[in-house]
Amino acid sequence: GCGHGLTLEFLRRLGFENLLGIDLSISWRLRVREALTMYRERRLTPPYRILRGSISESSIPASSISLALSISTIEHGVDVDRFLAEVFRILKPGAQLFITTDYWCDKIEVPDSIRAFGLPWRIFDRDQISRLLDSAARIGFEPREDTIPDCSEAPVVWQGLSYTFIALLLNKPPLRSPSETRQDYGL
Repeated sequence: GCGHGLTLEFLRRLGFENLLGIDLSISWRLRVREALTMYRERRLTPPYRILRGSISESSIPASSISLALSISTIEHGVDVDRFLAEVFRILKPGAQLFITTDYWCDKIEVPDSIRAFGLPWRIFDRDQISRLLDSAARIGFEPREDTIPDCSEAPVVWQGLSYTFIALLLNKPPLRSPSETRQDYGL
C-alpha cells in the first residue's frame, strides 16, 4: 500500500536503493512525483518502481525482497493471513517485515460508514494483534517481541475515534541447516 509514495521517497532519501512500491491504485500524484524527481535529478530511470496490485497476491518473485514495510495499510480491508503468507513468500531468508497499524488495547467499533481511501477501516485491538502474531508464527515468521504494549495515550483522533499505532517487526528465519530445503522458503 504505497499510496502517494511518501514512504518510498523517505527511504530513498535515507539511501535505500532498488525500492518497489505496490498499491491497489497508483495515484497521479505519485506518477507526477516520480517524473519530477527524474527531471530534477536528470535521471533516465525512475527513483523507484511502482506496481499496481494487491499486497496479498503479487507478481513479485519468491525470495527476492530484503526488507518489506507495511505502513498503515493492513487496517484497510487487508486479509491479514493472506498478506502475511505473501510477504513470507517474497522475502529472502533472514529478511524482515516491519508493520505499523492503527491500534488500541480494547476493541473500538468502527462504523461501516467510515471508510478510508474508499476501503473498510478497523482499529486493531490486543486480541487481533495477538492473532496476527500467532498467524505469523504459523506461517514461519519469528516475531521480535512477544509482548503487546498497554495503551496509555491516544495521540491520534480521526473520525471521532481516539487510538494510537503499533509497530511490529517479524523475521523470516535464515536457512539454518542442509535439512531445511529451499522449497520451504519458496526458492
